[in-house]
Order: sequence, then structure tokens, then C-alpha cells
Amino acid sequence: MQAVVFHDRGDVRVEERPVPEPRPGEVLVQITSAGVCGSDVGEVDHGPVLIPRQTPHPVVGLVGPLVMGHEWAGRVVGVGAGVDNLHPGQLVASGSGVSCGDCAWCRRGQTNLCANYWTLGFQRDGGLAEFCRAPAEVCVPVDEDRITEDAAGLAQPLSIATHSVRRGNPLSGSDVAIIGAGGIGSFMVAALRALTDVADILIVEPDAVRRDIAIAMGATHAVTPAELDRAAGYSTVYEASGSKAGLATALDLVVKGGTIVLVGLQQPGIEGDLLRQVSFRELSLVGPNAHVLRADFPDALRVLASRDDWSPVAPHMHPLREAPAVFDAYAQRRATAIKTLFDPRTDHVRGARYRC
Repeated sequence: MQAVVFHDRGDVRVEERPVPEPRPGEVLVQITSAGVCGSDVGEVDHGPVLIPRQTPHPVVGLVGPLVMGHEWAGRVVGVGAGVDNLHPGQLVASGSGVSCGDCAWCRRGQTNLCANYWTLGFQRDGGLAEFCRAPAEVCVPVDEDRITEDAAGLAQPLSIATHSVRRGNPLSGSDVAIIGAGGIGSFMVAALRALTDVADILIVEPDAVRRDIAIAMGATHAVTPAELDRAAGYSTVYEASGSKAGLATALDLVVKGGTIVLVGLQQPGIEGDLLRQVSFRELSLVGPNAHVLRADFPDALRVLASRDDWSPVAPHMHPLREAPAVFDAYAQRRATAIKTLFDPRTDHVRGARYRC
């Protein structure tokens, strides 16, 4: 089979790999839709950070090279012993993050904080390939009457967005702000519209194309940082840019007693003014991490089913052979699509199909 394989920083290749066999508790999935996110790009551009290249992963035991891809969906084509909830031909979307179920965090339902957490595509072969072997527990059935094969590939990044929205817990009827309209920022707009009854959603984003996409997803207003009315107050602010300027803007916008959700990863080092404002204004500073499969993935599928067109975010399906060029385009900030999806079964670029 063809697979997108990470070898080292700046070295990702499309190679032939043997088709894996499902082990007990696992399924073999023929991939129909797989995406690339900023974490994948970061591994290729300035990693490895998550992919073990020198020392075997302490839980999985693997050391790369490995097949990339943690955002994927496909059809079950093989079932290992002990799997009775999935069957061949079934369309599934993968959460990819695997938890142990036994540690203190798992027992509290915080499986995203599992002491033994690992992820397909980072610590074991993932879904940027024709086939993927995956634990059945992270493969969630998809309602094909409401969600297409192409759209199912967006479920995992949407689950990150739904988890972030849930962590912010915005008040009914309130106005919220999102700083940064990249993949997760745009998905959060759709999640807020589908899962909550907030009123206005403000997007702060310097890029005009991304502002337009945010409006298409359901944002009420989209402005540049220069156009922003910093006197306006918001009870919940999602900082999705990961920039120092974005965090400063979040502090300007949030009201006393409000909540800032740090969706974007900030650089190390927190300035004292942030901590003073958290204390003096009684702010809640919330950090979302990945997703909780059982809580967030069903919500992600509901958000997917709430729209019949996701082309503003991911307009095309690409063949796997284009993956190295796509990684390079994102690293060089030349990519035009917020989300790039791959269909390993195609040998040409085609329009994504979102209507059932």
C-alpha cells in the first residue's frame, strides 16, 4: 500500500508499505478521507517532537520512521478477535488518541490526560495511507445518511474544537470572541452554532480569506486586529492563534469574571501582567487538550451533520503523492485551504463531496 512516512525533520516520503493485519481488539480500515493539521506540519518542519525517532515510545514501543496521520476516516475491511461492535463495510471516523482506561485520569473521565496516552499517526502508524490498523475503541461509527465519506475525515479536528467549546462553557445568549480563524478557530464557530445558543460570535483574524470562511461557518462579525473595538466586553474569549499578541487581545476583550480559553499553544514564559489580571479581575484561564472521545466525538459528528457544505474549510480531496508538497506549502505559509484532505483511492485532485 502507499503511505506517507515521516523519517525525520524535513524528510517525509510517499512509500510502499505492507498492508497491516488487525490484532485482537483492532480493526483494519481502508482510508477514505485523511487530513493534515498544524501538529503534523510542525513535526515535519521543526520536529520531531511527538514522533519517537531515537528512543522507543514507553507505551507503544515504536521508534520511527512511521506512517503519519491522526485525522482520518474509512471503511472497516478487517476485524480482529474480540471486536463485536464494528463490522466490514462500516464507515468509521477515528479519534486516534488511545487511553489506558485504568489510570486516575481515565477513571475520572479525563481520558485525554491519560498517564499512558498515545496517538495513531504520532506514536504508531496512522491514517495517511491506503489502510490503517487501529484499536476498535477509537473508531466511531458514522451515520452515512447524514455524513459523507469525505466529511467524516473532518470529525477528529472537529472533536478538538468541540472540546475547546465545552471547556469554555459559554453562557446562554452571551457574546463570545475567537482570536484566530485557522482550522480549529473556524471549526469552533461551527461548533458554537450547532451545540450552543450563544448570540454573537466575533472573529479577530488578519487574513481576509479566513475572515470570509469564519463568516461562512456562522460568525457574526470578522475583523482585523486593527479594526477591533477593544472596549467591547466578552464573557468567553477563545485564543486560538497561539500568539503573544492574541493573548494580549484576549485580555483586552474579556470582562471581569470572564473566561479565556487557551486553544492555541503559547510560547514558554508567562508575563506577570497576565497573572495579575487573572487575580485582580477574577478571570478563569482554561486550557483544553485534545479531546475526550466519549464526550466530544459524538458532538463532533453532530456538528458535521448540521451542515451540508464544508467546502469553505476543505474544498478538495488530494492524492497521497501530493503530501510532501502539501507539508511544504503549509510550512512556507503558501497553502490556501484551511484544511487539506487526502483520498488514498484517487490519483488526481477532485472536489470534496459533502452532500449525502
